[in-house]
Amino acid sequence: MSTRSLALSLVLVALFGCGGGPEVRHAPPPQDGNIVLDRGVVPLEHHLRLRIDPSAERLEGSIRIPAHVYLETDTIRLHSEGLSIHRATLIVKSRTLQAQVIQGENGGLSLFAGEVLKAGPIEIGLEFSGPLTEAILLGTIAVRNPGAKLTWNTEKMELRGAPNAQDLLTKPYRSGWEPKWI
Repeated sequence: MSTRSLALSLVLVALFGCGGGPEVRHAPPPQDGNIVLDRGVVPLEHHLRLRIDPSAERLEGSIRIPAHVYLETDTIRLHSEGLSIHRATLIVKSRTLQAQVIQGENGGLSLFAGEVLKAGPIEIGLEFSGPLTEAILLGTIAVRNPGAKLTWNTEKMELRGAPNAQDLLTKPYRSGWEPKWI
């Protein structure tokens, strides 16, 4: 073997043979509170269960999301606008991991696994609660705007994403009968 071949072989071993495996993405904490959805983990379906008590102001529920990890990561990102997450689990093969929940300012949610999630199937489980009236009303507006990506701002009570979306939140009231929030 020539000196050049030997040197090339050593370089290849150094590059690919030591500490091998694909690069793992460790999600840095967001600097501005925004959390961007991760394209390396793809949900396959959603199994939603809601517990609704009409006399309560909040709904409770759980969701199971079978998904596939395409790019190894230690963090899964989702949206959870207006929801309080009480418990998050990640089921990998037959192991259940308790995920650390990090909520961003704009409805983003990061689930930190505490270990590298390798490529393959995974199940995401969340237990949550959220505002009941808002969920029902926003769901009704979403049905009236199929295909639109609606964005709800709870603090400002604004709905964007469809031309008539904000108009569906309220109606004209006769003088003296306006709700106090208008």
